[in-house]
Amino acid sequence: SRVKAAKLVSRDFTVQAAITDVLKNSRLTAEVAREAGIASPLLDVCEALYGEAVAQGHGQSDMAAVIRAIEARTRAGKR
Repeated sequence: SRVKAAKLVSRDFTVQAAITDVLKNSRLTAEVAREAGIASPLLDVCEALYGEAVAQGHGQSDMAAVIRAIEARTRAGKR
């Protein structure tokens, strides 16, 4: 995460793990949490951002693509 943080600050979006894989793993984790009756509100927010990034065409980018989703939300006036 230290390496990725420095990359994000410099807006280096080179791929380390595709957001499509991150989204899949997030969904699997959320599914297990739900089956166990565990609330996962932060996971739900992350899953939404990952999904938006994929829908915007950033599926082969890594988790940094959520910045693109956040920027799109900002332009749209969403919070």
